[in-house]
Amino acid sequence: MVSTATHPTCRRRPRDALDQADVQPFKEIWENRDYYGYNIRDENAPWYKRVWQTIVHSFGDLTPISVSSAQRAVDTGGTWSKDAVLAVLGFGPAPSYAERSTIQNRISFL
Repeated sequence: MVSTATHPTCRRRPRDALDQADVQPFKEIWENRDYYGYNIRDENAPWYKRVWQTIVHSFGDLTPISVSSAQRAVDTGGTWSKDAVLAVLGFGPAPSYAERSTIQNRISFL
């Protein structure tokens, strides 16, 4: 039996180069922007508050997708009784292009 790791037709890429997913959290912290474009920490706060805000953001990635979707639904103006429940069940808010007309989508594309 031939191991796939040593087989000549195995096309495994070297692990030397870091994946984008491996670097993304550090990039967010460095640029002070999360996935949605919000600030991770307040730039005008004292250093100890900035450190705490960075730590809270780093461990915030450990929340389940359903919980973060519910929080996002409420943050964007939804209600806990309807929108958060739907987000937990997997029915998140529609993307903005679905709510706009064809002309509005074309204008925003340009």
